[in-house]
Amino acid sequence: MTNKATTLLLKLKTITVITSILVFILCYSRISQAQVFKSIDSTELRLSYNSKTTVLDSGKLQTEFHEKWINYMDENNTWKEIDPVFVKTDKGFEMNEAPFEVLAPLYADETAIFNNNNRYDVFADKIIYDKPLEQTIQALGTAHVKGITETGDLGWGKAQYVVYPNAYPEIQADLIYWVHQGVAPRLRKFIRFNQKLTENTDFQFRVIYSDEVETVNNGKNVTVTLKEVNSKRGNGWANFYIWDSKGGWAEKKSIRYDFEKQMLTSTTDITIDPNEYILTKHIDADYFKTASLPVFTDATSTFYPDANTETTSVDGNSENYSSASWATSHDATSAPVYDNTATANVDVEKPGANWWISRIYLLFYTNSIPDADIIISANLSLWATSVIDGDNDAQGYISIITSNPASNNALITDDYDQVGTVSQANVVDLTEMSTGAYTDWTLNSTGLSNISKNGVSKFGAREGHDVENISNNNGTTSRVDFYMADQSGTLNDPKLVIVHDAPSTPATVDWNSSNVQEITLSASRSLTFTNGKSGGVYHLIVKQDGAGGWAVSWSSGIKWTSGSAPALTTSANSSALIKFVYDGTNYLEGGINQY
Repeated sequence: MTNKATTLLLKLKTITVITSILVFILCYSRISQAQVFKSIDSTELRLSYNSKTTVLDSGKLQTEFHEKWINYMDENNTWKEIDPVFVKTDKGFEMNEAPFEVLAPLYADETAIFNNNNRYDVFADKIIYDKPLEQTIQALGTAHVKGITETGDLGWGKAQYVVYPNAYPEIQADLIYWVHQGVAPRLRKFIRFNQKLTENTDFQFRVIYSDEVETVNNGKNVTVTLKEVNSKRGNGWANFYIWDSKGGWAEKKSIRYDFEKQMLTSTTDITIDPNEYILTKHIDADYFKTASLPVFTDATSTFYPDANTETTSVDGNSENYSSASWATSHDATSAPVYDNTATANVDVEKPGANWWISRIYLLFYTNSIPDADIIISANLSLWATSVIDGDNDAQGYISIITSNPASNNALITDDYDQVGTVSQANVVDLTEMSTGAYTDWTLNSTGLSNISKNGVSKFGAREGHDVENISNNNGTTSRVDFYMADQSGTLNDPKLVIVHDAPSTPATVDWNSSNVQEITLSASRSLTFTNGKSGGVYHLIVKQDGAGGWAVSWSSGIKWTSGSAPALTTSANSSALIKFVYDGTNYLEGGINQY
């Protein structure tokens, strides 16, 4: 890309009210208006584990936010894209392009290595300098079966993994090591049953840590941290579940497990590592009586000190199906939630006696936008896997709204009513949506003002009947299923793409010249008002030039009816007319019309 001059144009001309005319021109030059992209090094921005930024030829920045880890920091403190693919070497199957490293063994009965060398704390936005914590894992009771790489769908979309076919030959079960790039990357260890168990069976893993650790077992997962050290290092255990091929992960069942330290006794000469633990999973044969093969069970190694939460934002849905009454279902305050599945749905239907109403929550950690930058535009995009437009009426649309769950990284049942009704973007009719592709929503001024440059931007999605509180005809299905962040990889993620720009040199509007003035933007500007008369009424016309895409920021002495500055329309040659009344201290906005 050629270098460009950075002189910018602002044409400030006055509409004559009595006889006065003011013309204020700042000259500029720009190269092609085409939105050409150029990669930008992450060191030019805030460090970000969940976003990637490009530079448009206009000089504006475009940042694409995901709800998951898409980058990891290497030993040189450089952000690199996560690529959780195993490569076979003479040591085993290696994966080293994530916030941790994995060595899956050549044979099922050998040890795997999970090395937590994550260098970035996403909660504190700080680099981690603590030494790595290594975990070796051995699946006990397995045969000497050679591993192979395989690509398939384990329930979260196509992914590559290492499988040891028939590693448990007596019960015809496979052992699988898989780095799942979901909300946070994790090493998942599946046992895949290809025949039904006829008796209760225990499965064990020997686990040894490189340093002495402390463990906390809450009955759902295990948190493992370095002992008596204020460290960011930890290797947790999570996902002690069983599920079958019919219900999938959404209908998983908890299983019993133990995570116990090996005890030394004086009656044995066997040397046991003091940092050795045994993980035992208790699988009940009763589950298999009604299960559809293959059946899976999981034990997952996590790389952050918390075994459950390794990211700053959540997505998922809350679905109420408790009542035959529309009002009861719609106005309920709680409902079951699903926040760790590959898909979630927006839904209004009555398939039986009761109404089903489902709402989606979409939270993005947008902290990497510089505080001073002006947000110009944004698109929120969702990948649909299924669209059912059974009613096809005026309310058959999907609206992007705000959400306010109790936690930023987990949903609870009481979040069902923590969603708004005001559209944050254009609504999209179900007839306009396609499966196997992204649907884009362009955020309006309300939606843009909901973006946080210092934390989490909280959005959601609802179906039109739900938004307008109108039951559809006979409960006909109006539903869309979307991929969520737990879908493997990044190609189908929910994403929020924001165009932002650093503010340019401030410009001053002098109301002594006229009480009606016009500004044509050829760059993003920061405006300050001066010489207003107490009780005076003023009108400002803000126009975009032929390129468009320019934003305006305002001084603190300008107050807005909504409490925050509006995001004006930025399309080429668009206009906005804004009325102000000066009270002697502040300029009070009295109305905005956009054309």
